[in-house]
Amino acid sequence: MGNACCPGESEEQKKLIADQVAQAKKHVGAQNKMEYTSSERKSILDEHEEKNEAKSKVIQEQESSLVMQKNQRDARLKKEEQERIQKEKEEQERVRLQKEREEAERIQKEKEEQERVRLQKEREEAERIQKEKDEQERIQKEKEEQERIQREKEEAERIQKEKEEQGRVRLQKE
Repeated sequence: MGNACCPGESEEQKKLIADQVAQAKKHVGAQNKMEYTSSERKSILDEHEEKNEAKSKVIQEQESSLVMQKNQRDARLKKEEQERIQKEKEEQERVRLQKEREEAERIQKEKEEQERVRLQKEREEAERIQKEKDEQERIQKEKEEQERIQREKEEAERIQKEKEEQGRVRLQKE
């Protein structure tokens, strides 16, 4: 409240002193106002106005600086957000391409495995057919060999019979 000078004063005394101090300040302020001439008052007002303008200019500069800082911060944040989004897109693209590569490799391996199995079956089938053919050729050769042996046997028997016949005819002639 006011300026209490003594610690033992009552609240009423403190209030009374504070009122007196306030009245004295008003009186001094009023006297000061009366003491200035109108040109002095104008000069003081001009001085106050200049100070206010200077303060206003400083405030405007500070506001401009704050706006500029905010704009720079907003631009930086926007750029960071765009970079973050770009990195996310690049990561998603990398993951997508990796999955496509893996899928293509999987499909290629499946195709290679199918081709390997197909070729293996073809080889096995060709070997089976070759074995059958070899077996048929072996049987055919055996059959031909048996037929040759049979013909030779029959030929030998025929020759033998002719010799016997000739021998018998000769014996009869003698």
